[in-house]
Amino acid sequence: MLTDELYELGLNSNKLYLPLNDKYCLVTKAMPVTDEMLEEYIANIRKCKKLGINIASILDYRFIPGTTSNYGENINYSKGVYLEERAKGKSFNSEIIYAKLSDNIEDIINTYLIKTNEYLEELELRSKASQEIYDKLIRDYLEIEKNNLVVDPKPTNFYFSEDEGYTFIDLIGNNNYDNSEFFPRYIMGIVYGYDRPFVFMGNDTFYGLPKEYQDRFIIAYEESLNKIVNAFKKYKIKEEYYEIEVNRRLGYVKNVTKEIVSLEEMPSILEDIRKRNTMKM
Repeated sequence: MLTDELYELGLNSNKLYLPLNDKYCLVTKAMPVTDEMLEEYIANIRKCKKLGINIASILDYRFIPGTTSNYGENINYSKGVYLEERAKGKSFNSEIIYAKLSDNIEDIINTYLIKTNEYLEELELRSKASQEIYDKLIRDYLEIEKNNLVVDPKPTNFYFSEDEGYTFIDLIGNNNYDNSEFFPRYIMGIVYGYDRPFVFMGNDTFYGLPKEYQDRFIIAYEESLNKIVNAFKKYKIKEEYYEIEVNRRLGYVKNVTKEIVSLEEMPSILEDIRKRNTMKM
């Protein structure tokens, strides 16, 4: 129940997402529907939940008065405070490491290694998930669209846990978009996020993956990719759609592992990047 106290808490918070405990959270956000359509929209979400789709259901909500607005292409948004279930597990998104030319090289490397290791640990966890979990990911996605909803394919809109598999949050209303051609790309984005971290310093980028991490990366990436392809085949997704994305992903893996560097070489590589950019100033 969204009490007056919880409503005021969400209304006055400067955060979109506010966890209350292990089971519930407050979300203050704009939904891409009119006030009049919001009830139907939430009913569709609850229907998906009853169908066994892994989705964080909306339990209660209140409008924030006077916030309905039009946003391009005649899409209306209604802002409100929502009491929602908390998705189990964690969302998965890599971070670009924006380093200043004046930053300490050792600090940059430490940050890079921490974030890279976090990425690989989560990727390995997902790659070990059963084929059934990947089948359910595809099935749930397709069932969501059958129920007049659309998945917003940001990596942070999906949570993964070993027990539950992939859980969807923050669905949007179906505005008659045909996403079938982009569906495989969206699925890859769910599983892999925006790909692994890299260092951006000045106008140059360190995008290599040290050889100490390469085997872990290749094994986890390819194991999960095989399970995704098997799920596509099971649900008869057009091969012409997913073949393009699979080849793109395999090309990405090849590029990542093409340049062999070691952790010992990283300081000199980043120092060279800094020198080049300093000379341009």
